[in-house]
Amino acid sequence: MKSLAQTIFVVFLGAILGGYLGALMGVLVPTGILHKIFVIGIPLGLSQPLVINLKVLVLTFGFRLFINLMSIVGMLIAYTTMR
Repeated sequence: MKSLAQTIFVVFLGAILGGYLGALMGVLVPTGILHKIFVIGIPLGLSQPLVINLKVLVLTFGFRLFINLMSIVGMLIAYTTMR
């Protein structure tokens, strides 16, 4: 059995590759419903970075994911190949 860290890494890598594949498919497929399926995604995370100013140290936290259909497909493929 693989460790949790390895599984998360492989699934995250699958999401990245799926996202790139979705962007490529969005460029190759002409406009229409199929184009919208590949291009439309859901942004998750903070819209503005969280800033903590401690006068001596300023910490800035930001996190944003953009998930589309191909990202989900990439995660599923990565997870099934990992098992």
